[in-house]
Amino acid sequence: MGLSEAFGFEEQWLRKLIKVIGDNPDLFRQDNIENSQFLLGGLGNRQVLALKDWARAMGLIRQRTNETGFELSPVGRILSRYDPQLEEDGSLWALHHALCMSANDIWFYASYCNRIPLGQLITRSQIKAALAAERPMAESVIEKKCLFPLLQIMGQTRLGHEFGLLVPAGEDIYERRSPDVSRLHPAVIAYMVCDWASRRNRNTVNIAEMMEVDGVCRYVGLGETLFLELLGAVQERYAKNVLWVSLTAGLNSIVIATQSQPLALLEAFYLERVEDKEPLEALRMAMKMEGNEVSAERP
Repeated sequence: MGLSEAFGFEEQWLRKLIKVIGDNPDLFRQDNIENSQFLLGGLGNRQVLALKDWARAMGLIRQRTNETGFELSPVGRILSRYDPQLEEDGSLWALHHALCMSANDIWFYASYCNRIPLGQLITRSQIKAALAAERPMAESVIEKKCLFPLLQIMGQTRLGHEFGLLVPAGEDIYERRSPDVSRLHPAVIAYMVCDWASRRNRNTVNIAEMMEVDGVCRYVGLGETLFLELLGAVQERYAKNVLWVSLTAGLNSIVIATQSQPLALLEAFYLERVEDKEPLEALRMAMKMEGNEVSAERP
């Protein structure tokens, strides 16, 4: 799947989608487009179609099994239950993670987040050149189909300036910055790491892999020292029931607990933040919902 229309998305579009898709599985059917525009708050025809592509790529919606139309995905249902207005930074980080894991779909978002270096000024032309280096195509196509929707997202959501993914620094000049660690909850980092490993059927991850292209640190914007601090917070917070760090000369790694379920970690984040549960209690509750009980403290 590629982006069908040259638009990004805005936070308010996602809020509307979360609200209405449950009662309107035919929201993105072509012959229903006028009604869809109304339900989504006056979006244009092409914006509706672009929203469908983005929502699928970020794992917010999925096609219904044995039925026509779309429904909220498991991640989408968690967001709908706890944070339908996307007020929590963790909600956008989770969607950002999903977009960076779906590089074969809307590829240019992940390409930018993985390949643009931190702490350097970069021009609009340099961003286009970096994207074209990965998938050669006409400059006009890169401008319309890749750069325009990317800049729209970064300008109309917290992902850009507030999260540091693309910060305006002058006319057609931008900077990629490290995120404010206070806006990265340990449960969300745990979710991203465990989901990354789960998609690869792994229970051990070398720290160095996280720093490489397509690694969590690369597309979030974390250096190794800060990443290790966050992993230490996860390890302590959940008494090694989620993951623990093994520091061995030349082979520093993350060990994923066998019972760790990415969706449970995401749900635990909301149980803690929205329902004010203690971290380990939130984890136990979330894992029970996923059909797994948290064991006694691991060694």
